[in-house]
Amino acid sequence: MANHTEHSMTKEKGSYTIELSVLILAILFVFMLFFSLTGAALQGLYLPGKQAIDYEEAFLKKAEELRHEKVLREER
Repeated sequence: MANHTEHSMTKEKGSYTIELSVLILAILFVFMLFFSLTGAALQGLYLPGKQAIDYEEAFLKKAEELRHEKVLREER
């Protein structure tokens, strides 16, 4: 009888181990999903701002070049 009880406890312990590992994997999956979506959202917020700054710098540089060309033409 003691042998039978020990066997059922081992079986229960084994099933809890499987449930626990599935639960841990599910939690890790949720964390990975959360962090990847958060990263994508932050990148979506950051990149358009960065591109706008790059466009503004290029625009100001081009405007400066055009002003410089205008000054050179007026001097001739």
